[in-house]
Amino acid sequence: MISVQHFSRTEVTLVEKCHCHQLNLVMRQVVRGRQRGRKEREAYDHQCSHSVVVVMRIGGVRQPRIDYPVGSLTSAKSDSSLYKTDTMRDKTSYEGLVRPDITASGASANLIFNEKIKALIKEGREVYHFGFGQSPFPVPECLQEAVKEYIHTHAYLPMIGIPELREELVKFHGKYDDVSLDVDNFVVAPGSKELIYLIMATFSGDLLLPGPAWTTYIPQSRLAAKNTTIIHTKQTNGWKLTPQELTHTLEQQEKGKEEEKETPPPPPQQQQRHSNGGGVGDGGGGGGDGGAGTTSSPPWKLLILTNPGNPSGTCYTQQELEAISEVCRQRKVIVLSDEIYARLTFNRTHHSIAKYYPEGTILTSGFSKWASAGGWRIGYAHFPPTLQPLFQAVQNAASHTYSCAPAPMQYGVAKALRENAKELDEYMDNCSKILHSVSKYCYRELSSVGVRGPESEAGYYFMPDFEVVRSGLKAKGWTTGEQMSAAMLDQANIGLMSSHPFLRPVEDLSTRFCFVCFDGSKALRALEDLPKDTPITDDFLHQHCLSLVKGVRQLKEWVVKYSHN
Repeated sequence: MISVQHFSRTEVTLVEKCHCHQLNLVMRQVVRGRQRGRKEREAYDHQCSHSVVVVMRIGGVRQPRIDYPVGSLTSAKSDSSLYKTDTMRDKTSYEGLVRPDITASGASANLIFNEKIKALIKEGREVYHFGFGQSPFPVPECLQEAVKEYIHTHAYLPMIGIPELREELVKFHGKYDDVSLDVDNFVVAPGSKELIYLIMATFSGDLLLPGPAWTTYIPQSRLAAKNTTIIHTKQTNGWKLTPQELTHTLEQQEKGKEEEKETPPPPPQQQQRHSNGGGVGDGGGGGGDGGAGTTSSPPWKLLILTNPGNPSGTCYTQQELEAISEVCRQRKVIVLSDEIYARLTFNRTHHSIAKYYPEGTILTSGFSKWASAGGWRIGYAHFPPTLQPLFQAVQNAASHTYSCAPAPMQYGVAKALRENAKELDEYMDNCSKILHSVSKYCYRELSSVGVRGPESEAGYYFMPDFEVVRSGLKAKGWTTGEQMSAAMLDQANIGLMSSHPFLRPVEDLSTRFCFVCFDGSKALRALEDLPKDTPITDDFLHQHCLSLVKGVRQLKEWVVKYSHN
């Protein structure tokens, strides 16, 4: 392993070789855009067949990888002077560039894991990738054609989205969710993820997050500098929040406030340190409060509710949502209901909390999951009229961040929703049917070797618990979910994320299992050729979802190996 110094306090480690082409842009990143001499620029500009991947650590924090041409490390200036910049001479320190409360936050755990597995596959390794929630199906053809028709559109559009699209969204949710939404209370964005963050950032109160939860919520809350309380749910309840758990959490917070009032205030200097305080706890086992809050919290809370669940794949019933709504109504809790998987329920029925708590629910969704258009980046949020101040604040924030959602997508999606409703409904029906079949297959096969967990009801996921292998792993000295996932990858070529990034304790052996590692285009075509209402059998899965079947078989063998130790 080779180390060279580029900046003061910057360790650069050369870790592997890979193919690359011209890396002038990369090298400019390294020298931070500083003016360089002509000969040095030429040394960086030349083409070469290989590079080395460089991982930088600045102030102890791992930075994005950068590919360096091998030639630039061995060219005419072979000594370290090739890499020196004015930074070296004036000895400027780069410590303190990042807010202290987010220095512990890395990139999205699921995206990092996906890139790792894809890199292994690209190298020629056969990996069964059960670790990433991306649709296996193609974007509906009518949607593709509609977007092509508007590919020439390029003007900036209204911040809240074009009226044609918002009108279709009102009809869409009225049909599928039996809710009455307002055409003027939508915000359309490049993905609902952006809107979830902007809602957190503009909301004045603290956040409540049932766990396990999607890996992005906690990092977003850190970026938004919010106090976040993780409410740990139970496997026996399908990892769903209960009104009792919500009430208990709110009562504990009220009790804490009362005790705080009785405590003498700290000295001014100590108060200042607290108000700038640290980030949300990692949620791996402790739960509790975190974030960058102040000693006095606003009366309103924001509950992040994911329905259907990610990573659980379970759905809330009408009765459960009515009970949660009553607690929220009584205790000034606003609900951000992330319903991105709502169109992929296996029984084609979805209950939205917006129906039972319309005055206090912000509904977010999009086209990444049910329409398989994750890379198109188009999502939306609907605000009730009662939350106009927050709606306006999010609009303002949108104008200062992304301006508008992509024009071709807005016009194209509006056209498809308007003119191809039947075709889109059949597409949802077929996708849900296939997903239901593969989910039942995975659940049944893993259950046969002692792996337990609530069965999925929607989307791409369920949470199997591999407690059955704990003693076998312990004999090897492995006690955490991360170590188990690493062993699965190394020994069985199984890509599975541990539950720790989803806010489960580090020693928990459950995982988020994504049952989407198959060719969805092939499976859809085969299903369309069958008579309507033909059940999907194991033979169908063996023929059209073979990679998933082989992966499950390999995982079962690995489980048996360690459960018998």
